[in-house]
Amino acid sequence: MNEQAEVETVKQVALSFPDRARQIVIETPEHYSAAAGFLKEIKACRKRIADVFGPIVKAAHEAHKRAKAAQTEADDPLDQAEGLIKGAMVSYDTRQAEVASQRQIEAEAAARRAEEQRVIDQAVALEQAGEVEAAQELIAAPVVAPVVMVESATPTVEGISIRAVWQFQVTDPNLVPREWLIVDEKKVGAYVRAVKAQAFIPGIKVFPVRSMSARAG
Repeated sequence: MNEQAEVETVKQVALSFPDRARQIVIETPEHYSAAAGFLKEIKACRKRIADVFGPIVKAAHEAHKRAKAAQTEADDPLDQAEGLIKGAMVSYDTRQAEVASQRQIEAEAAARRAEEQRVIDQAVALEQAGEVEAAQELIAAPVVAPVVMVESATPTVEGISIRAVWQFQVTDPNLVPREWLIVDEKKVGAYVRAVKAQAFIPGIKVFPVRSMSARAG
């Protein structure tokens, strides 16, 4: 039997199993044993499918690996070049952002000084006009400097964008609030599987989940 014929045969055999399973009723020990036999038939059929499709899947996987390796080899120089130029562009943008930030700080300070001087001049004028109380209220009021925006010198280029991804580093685990901590589920699971019913961890419920396995027989 050729490969394609074997494939079609095992597919047809497998198609019959769902309907057979729906017809099985388990109400007696004999029914249970019969169902176990049917389960073993499923395992045997599954093994046959693996035997038939195994060489096909392996050949396809090997072909896929060869193609991916060839693609990676062709793409590697571009990946290297992209990494170099992106690094240089991000470095430039970072420097320009730092320059713009410093200029904004200086511009905001200058704007605040100008606003403070304007308020003083206005208060002096009010006092000279005899409006001493108004002058005092003006001086006592908080100075609100105008908002100053200084843009980065990095040009805007269509299709190119830079975004900041905020990250973190734990410097002292003992200071981290409880709401930011998580249970080590991997460690808990290993402990529960090891000691089973004797496992005890405050705040954690331990219980079994039953499942079934079967061999082809």
